[in-house]
Amino acid sequence: MALALAKLTRPDAGEALLRERLFTQLDTARNSPLVWISAPAGAGKTTLASSYIESKSCRNLWYQMDKGDSDMATFFHYMGQAVKCVSRSRKKMPTLTPEYQLGIPEFALNYFREVFNRLHPPALLVLDNFQDAGEQTELYKILAGAFAEIPKGINIIILSRTEPPAPFARLRVNQQLSQINWSDLQFTLDEELAITQQRYPHRNITKQQLQKLNTHIRGWISGLILLLEQGVELDEVEFDNKQLSQEYLFDYFATEIFHKIDKETQQFLIKTAMLPKMSASICKQLTGNRAASSILSELTRKQYFTVRHGILKPSYEYHPLFREFLQNQAEDSFSENEYKILQSSAGILLARAGDVDYAMSLLEQGENWPAMTELILKYAKEQIELGRNRQISRWVEGLPNEVIEQQPWLIYWHGMSRLQYENNAARDVFEKAYARFKLEKDILGLYLSWCGIADSYVFVFDSFAGADRWVKELEWLQQTYPDPPNMEARGRLIFSASQLIFWIQPNHPLLPKWMGQMEKIYRFVPNKFLVIMSSVQLSIYYSQVGEISKVRDISKRIEKLIPSVNHSPLLKSLLLLTSYANDWMTADFELSYEFIDSSQETLKNEGIKIFSGLMLAHALYHSACKHNLPRFKMLLEMYGDIVSSESILDQGHYQFHCCYYEVLCGNYERAIQYGKVVIGLVEQANAPLPKWVTYCLLAFAYIETSQFELAQKQLKNAQSIIDEIKTPGSIWAYQMICSYLAFKLNNKQDMLTHLRTCFHLGREKDIKASAVWPPTMTSTLCGLALEHNIEPDYARSIIRIYSYTPQDSLHVGEHWPWPLKIYTLGRFSVLLNDQPLNIETRPFDILKILLAFGGRDVHEEKIMDALWPDTEGDQAQASFKTSLHRLRKMLGVPDVLVLKNHQLSLNEQNAWVDTWAMSRLFEPAQQSIKTKDTAKSTALAGNLMQYYRGHFLANEPASWAIHQREGLRLRFIRHTLALAQSIENRDNQTAIQCYQRLLETDSLIEEAYQGLIRCYQAQGRQAEAWASYERCVTIFASTSGSSPSSATTDLLKS
Repeated sequence: MALALAKLTRPDAGEALLRERLFTQLDTARNSPLVWISAPAGAGKTTLASSYIESKSCRNLWYQMDKGDSDMATFFHYMGQAVKCVSRSRKKMPTLTPEYQLGIPEFALNYFREVFNRLHPPALLVLDNFQDAGEQTELYKILAGAFAEIPKGINIIILSRTEPPAPFARLRVNQQLSQINWSDLQFTLDEELAITQQRYPHRNITKQQLQKLNTHIRGWISGLILLLEQGVELDEVEFDNKQLSQEYLFDYFATEIFHKIDKETQQFLIKTAMLPKMSASICKQLTGNRAASSILSELTRKQYFTVRHGILKPSYEYHPLFREFLQNQAEDSFSENEYKILQSSAGILLARAGDVDYAMSLLEQGENWPAMTELILKYAKEQIELGRNRQISRWVEGLPNEVIEQQPWLIYWHGMSRLQYENNAARDVFEKAYARFKLEKDILGLYLSWCGIADSYVFVFDSFAGADRWVKELEWLQQTYPDPPNMEARGRLIFSASQLIFWIQPNHPLLPKWMGQMEKIYRFVPNKFLVIMSSVQLSIYYSQVGEISKVRDISKRIEKLIPSVNHSPLLKSLLLLTSYANDWMTADFELSYEFIDSSQETLKNEGIKIFSGLMLAHALYHSACKHNLPRFKMLLEMYGDIVSSESILDQGHYQFHCCYYEVLCGNYERAIQYGKVVIGLVEQANAPLPKWVTYCLLAFAYIETSQFELAQKQLKNAQSIIDEIKTPGSIWAYQMICSYLAFKLNNKQDMLTHLRTCFHLGREKDIKASAVWPPTMTSTLCGLALEHNIEPDYARSIIRIYSYTPQDSLHVGEHWPWPLKIYTLGRFSVLLNDQPLNIETRPFDILKILLAFGGRDVHEEKIMDALWPDTEGDQAQASFKTSLHRLRKMLGVPDVLVLKNHQLSLNEQNAWVDTWAMSRLFEPAQQSIKTKDTAKSTALAGNLMQYYRGHFLANEPASWAIHQREGLRLRFIRHTLALAQSIENRDNQTAIQCYQRLLETDSLIEEAYQGLIRCYQAQGRQAEAWASYERCVTIFASTSGSSPSSATTDLLKS
């Protein structure tokens, strides 16, 4: 590691010439936050920056880039090491782990904010040898974006052989980037003279001689030093070509100098040129030269293209041009095999020193496959934990195939390096590893590679096609080798097995056992990642099996965990994801939209986008349950922007929400089109949960378009899955839709059967939310449940949670949890939240009169005339306002009484009135008689008799009450009589009840006596038929002195 840290240490400037001209230019350039210094190799860029920092005593962070930095995870890893070297903070810098893969720009922006925060301005961040990272357009874009927010007092200096690449153009346009170019760095004659006098004081070098040389070297200081090192007289130097490249000149001069030094030093130089960074100790071991330390010190002292990093434990590196020259000399001096042995030896020494990156490069060049294999197996786990997956992948891929195939652990780590990045490709690799482990009977390898296969299915969330065979393979594995050999493998197995089995075989007999073991992990293991991942899976599982209390327990634990994971955006995002899901699945709805949106935005800004789709999906379910369509549409558009086109299930999930949105909007034909697309996707995915949910939602859309046969077909498809998985959540949702279908088909018996099953299960398991939750269906079923006394408390709780109004439901009756209930038939009573109010006060007379005139749009003058007929206009108006104010206060329901344009109305959304409920039945009664729908007519007759408990405001003698009383009485008689007559032939018992009730209302209704006689005769009850006739005769005689008509008498004759 010591040599690796050399890239993080500023090179010693030594006795470099202080170039005040450029120092001044640098001072000016620093008015821009970013300074780009570009010039050819050997132009003095690094020396300029290092001597400037030393001269100005600048606080600085130095980072020397190399080709390894083309991997962004490696770049951020070593940059974190550099920050650690200069910062007092013990807080670790973030690592670019897989969860950031969709949000690298945001990660980089936040990363450098933290870097700048720890640097404490004024300070410099120097990126040396920027060109060595390669032409990585993505890296350039990321850094250009991050460098757009350099705070005041911080400067970044980039040293490169190339001009700023295209992504930095915006910084240049915005004057955030200043450049110092080759033309600026070229040494002037005065500077050349100063440096020659400093380095070669014994030589009498003139400005004229230097001016002549500049025709060729053009201010290139490395060329001048190489020429002077030869010791030749400058007047004697001649060049055939005036336009020679720096590389040519360097090789030309260096060759002349190299051949003048002793053989032992030559060997030292060409051997140590294998090392990108080196210490005296490693050089001594590599070359066998005991004078390694003195040689390196002398090279540095003479500034002979050798740079020293650090003082107490110095490391060294050759100038890139010098190292390239020496490597060329080595290739000429050694055979191909000797050269590879030299590279391999250098790699081994670097590996022992802990500098794995440099070591692997040399070992690969030296084709030392055993040493590479050993290093990969030693460091793979650590490097993956640091997010350097792609580095491990490159290392493995650098080995010959025959080497990889013989070592299954190499194959396994290759799979691990691709997991979460390329999950399908990772699965192929894990399957190869598993096959090899199986041959070798390696138990640990078998279990871990199986877990990798399972995780690849779950992480990609694309398709589970083919996964069933791996569940069977797990059964074989556990029968053959019952237990993984260590605790870590057991933990991974529990997590991986429970996830895969849940998604593809939720009916698997061992799933409860796996989930139980996961519960133990969740409660007791110290690894927070496993705890949190387990909480996600357990929440989904418990919601499906109807263990809602356990889902709530998890939510409570999550609340305690969140503060402890603020340092980890990944863990925080997983906890928030679970919180979103649990909040709507429990129907607690404790999370505000503001909280959901702000947490989403925070994670987005931190670069955590890997769970954005799932978080949006659960936010959509949350909005769907609350029937917030504008919010649903906004979230759906956001989801559409990020959905993966490569994932079948991700696409299916998005299309499902599109279908759901159209359902909520009432656009059922469009919903059906989306639903068909979803079916096509999820049927490919081999995942039962998305399939049954989609079938159920599509069935609902077909119901609403009266395509009942197609609805039944979709429900049959859903049933085939639900009968296998048998989870309470799926049974509950299925039974709800079956009940709603039966309601739409007027099949009361089936409707009640399904409704009882559904609501009993829902109450027992406390299920109050589902992925299929259309408010029309749910509110309607709640209304029906209340009417038929099916789990009424459960039904009322759902209505309360979702704030359903009577307008949401297709069936609203007396038992709906109205804020206000008013009874006028047979009695006058007002209930506020089912508690009776004291109605013996003047303000309630306003309510009586309002209802007597229909309850809607009653002009205030009508009310005043009825209550205060003898009072002057202004006084009556004042009394009206006072009484209305008192009435509103007594009723205690906001907006229940609406006065608009001098017309008073009772708000139908907040109040139930028995006369209204009865009046709504008259039109359906006429329709059912017309269509000869006996079942419906029977039900309506029963409802009419239920509501008409007596005459309207029976104890009120005022004329305004009498008119309404008589009108309602006559309408009740007319419709009940017609209904009874229509059902006589098929349901004479209900008809008898209707006729009896009619006679209780008015004993002079001869048609009712006739109906009773007919029904009793049809039942063979002749005595009751005669009794009905005799009663008719008696009552008619006693009240009006008349006799029954011949039609009545003829009934007995027949």
